[in-house]
Amino acid sequence: QSLAGFVPLSSLPTIDVKRYRKPLAESTNIPKQALSFQGGETSATLRLEDFVRIGLSSYKSTRNQSIGWSYSSKMSPYLAAGCISPRKIRHRIREFEEENEETVHTYWITFELLWRDYMRFLSLKHGDNIFRESGPE
Repeated sequence: QSLAGFVPLSSLPTIDVKRYRKPLAESTNIPKQALSFQGGETSATLRLEDFVRIGLSSYKSTRNQSIGWSYSSKMSPYLAAGCISPRKIRHRIREFEEENEETVHTYWITFELLWRDYMRFLSLKHGDNIFRESGPE
C-alpha cells in the first residue's frame, strides 16, 4: 500500500504515543470522568432546578469554568440530546426573574441560549459553508 500513490506506508515512522502522553488522571488531579450525566427529560429538569437554585446567581462570572457542577449551566448535553428545550429553560429563568429580579446573570444565560439557536439556524441555512475561510455567502 502507498499513501496517495507516493510513499509506501511501510516507510513511514511509527510513534509510541503512550510513551509521550500520560493519561489525564495521572497527569492532573482531575478524575477521568469529572462529571456524569444521566439522560432524559426528568434528569434535565432536575439539573435545571439545581442550576437555578445554585448556579444562576453567579452564572456570568463562572460560565467559562468547566469542572464542577456549580460552574456553567451544564445544560448543553441535555439541549443537544433534546431532553430539554431552550424555551423551557428560558421560561424557568423568567420565573426566577419574577420571584427575584432580572440580573446580569439571567441576561447572560438568555443571551447564550439565543446565540446557540442563532448558530444552529445559521448552520442549517448555510451548511458546510460556515467553515469556509470567507464564511457563508
